[in-house]
This record gives sequence, C-alpha cells and structure tokens, in this order.
Amino acid sequence: MDIRIIEAGPRLLPSFSQSLSDRTARDLKRLGVDVILNTAVQSVAPRKITFTNGEVVGSEITIWAAGVQGEPAIEQLNLPISQKRIDCLETLQVKGHPHIWAIGDNAGAVDAKGNLYPMVAPVAMQQARHVAKQIQALSAGRELAPFKYRDKGSMATIGRHKAVVEVGPLKMAGIPAWYAWLWLHLIYLLGGRNKIGTMADWTWNYLTYDRGNRHIMDGN
Repeated sequence: MDIRIIEAGPRLLPSFSQSLSDRTARDLKRLGVDVILNTAVQSVAPRKITFTNGEVVGSEITIWAAGVQGEPAIEQLNLPISQKRIDCLETLQVKGHPHIWAIGDNAGAVDAKGNLYPMVAPVAMQQARHVAKQIQALSAGRELAPFKYRDKGSMATIGRHKAVVEVGPLKMAGIPAWYAWLWLHLIYLLGGRNKIGTMADWTWNYLTYDRGNRHIMDGN
C-alpha cells in the first residue's frame, strides 16, 4: 500500500513552528509516507486525483481534509459579513448590533495582529464564557471587555512513539510528546471508568501492535 499526503502549502502542520513541521515530515517519511508539498488538488474522481499542474495520480481511497468554514446560513441573517464570518467587534458584539454576539466558527473577531481566531473548540469555549460575562456586565451597566484568546498549545500524534507538542515556547517531539498526548487525552476524558477502560485498551494496542480504531466516547 502506498500512502501519500498532499499539501498545497509549503509545509505540514502550519500552525506549529517550522522545526516541528520539519520533524513531522521526517517522521512520516520514515513510516513510508510520501509527503507532497506545494501541490494543490484540482479534482478528485473515482480512483484518481488530478493536481492543478495537470499531473494525475491513482488513488483507491481518498481522504479529503480541506479545513472548515462557518455555517453558510449566516449569510441569510442580514448581518455584516467579513471573510465569510460575522463581522464582530473585539467584544464579540456584531458590528452595528450591540445586543447580538457571535462566537465560534461563525465569529469574525480578530486578534491583536489582525488575524481571525482559529476554528477550534477551545476558541469557541472561551468565547462562550466571555460572552456570558459580557451579557451580565451589559445588564448591570458595566463596561464591556475585549475578548482575548488564551492559546493552551497544540499537539498532534503521527504514529507509535511519534507526536509533536507546542505550548508557548515549549516544543517537544518523539516519545515525550507522544506520552504527553496520551496522558492529556486521559485527563480530559470524563469518568474514572472511561479512563481505566481507555488505558487498558491503549495498553493492549501498544503491546500487541493492534491497529484497530481507538475512540474516546462518553459511556452514557
């Protein structure tokens, strides 16, 4: 089986530092993965992929991961739109609508550098808590505060003993990063029973090299 990763940009994991992106590419190549950079896909058809440069490669199974976007229904709300998101002030209030807030993937608020916030769950969760406080402040006649996202870091697992972790200035790769990824998932897993069951499952997979799917699910 030949596995290819096709990336339109100049490197993998662009949200990570250059050094961790390079480490990821090296680890994948050691696993036998063909990493193709600076190559955009024009079309996907049964059993083949066509690049914008006209090159065609065969593919029995294609997994498309082209990012995310906000809900298209926002265009029907008659609200200001910027870069396909609802245009917001730094308080997350919709521009021109002081009693409407936008959060998550649909919010067009920007950080201090003028960049849109990433479309990830931690951003939406922090924005939700912020908006709840702002509604209370507005009801009490207090001044509203701007939203500031606290980035708790990013991590990605590549394979057995292979992962990358970046939290502020801290950068890890390899075995330490892989264990950090495992333990963080266990910490955020709800319920002691789920933690024990998941740990037992991972231990079995580790010892037996079982390649079965691993899922973290709510047992209720």
